[in-house]
Amino acid sequence: MLCRLGLLLNITLISHLSLWLCAPVSAFSSLVSASEASLWRDSPFHTLSRLASRPPRRFCTVLSPERPCSFNALRVNMGFDCVGIVSKDLQKSVEFYGILGVQLAQAGGPEHMEGTTESGVRIMLDSHELMKRVHKEWVPPSAPSGVTLGFKQASPSTVDEVHAAVTRAGFESVKEPWDAFWGQRYASVRDPDGNNVDLFAEL
Repeated sequence: MLCRLGLLLNITLISHLSLWLCAPVSAFSSLVSASEASLWRDSPFHTLSRLASRPPRRFCTVLSPERPCSFNALRVNMGFDCVGIVSKDLQKSVEFYGILGVQLAQAGGPEHMEGTTESGVRIMLDSHELMKRVHKEWVPPSAPSGVTLGFKQASPSTVDEVHAAVTRAGFESVKEPWDAFWGQRYASVRDPDGNNVDLFAEL
């Protein structure tokens, strides 16, 4: 019986070295008896063969070095959901983003507004006063961030129309609509807090 068990071990090792597969006990039913198959299942070699056949796991240390987490699990459970903007004038920001098709409304109080773009990403507005209450050491930014929001339009002519509507409402234009060399109709404006917002469509 030990010779047969050795044969099974050799077959398993060769299988793992070539294909990294673990053959089930049933594959050797013609070589061993039922009692020998049971002995194989209870042996440490069977446990090692099952562990070796598992695909390699990837770990990350997003949470902490002491508690590694599965990278694949994090990737499945996370998604880009919203953009938060701190606004010194909520009503002007509501008007601006309304022109871009985002209908903002109060959510949880008058100093927090939320709306959803057509692509499903939420835009959230918070007043300066709310930020100061939530973060005691928060101070208004002295200049706009380097982040630009991009709003894709249905057609090149829509880029022109939306840009015209934004400027007619008194908001700042950064760049007039133009045919960009990368194949898009493009324009840039600024929201009431100085954040850059690009309007674009495929040519």
